[in-house]
Amino acid sequence: MPDRPDWHPSWPEVPEGHEVVAIIDPDWEVATDGGPCMWRGGAYFSTRCDGEAAAVLMRYNKRRWRYCPDHMYGRWAEEGFVMHWILVKVGSVDA
Repeated sequence: MPDRPDWHPSWPEVPEGHEVVAIIDPDWEVATDGGPCMWRGGAYFSTRCDGEAAAVLMRYNKRRWRYCPDHMYGRWAEEGFVMHWILVKVGSVDA
């Protein structure tokens, strides 16, 4: 599992009075049973990922979609939870 990534480098500068904090993403959970990554890309989504799932996204239809660390869309697993970055006003979230 990758270490906690830096917040996304393509984001603009953090506005004054704000900070970027890591929080638990409630729509994701750590994969306990592995399985293949569900990511698809390329023309007509014909390219598949060979990676092993590290996290599971609970989709809108309650289906469980597994993703490897390369396809977790900026998220990572930490202490049994899937985390992601958010921008907040300074002091508004206990990090």
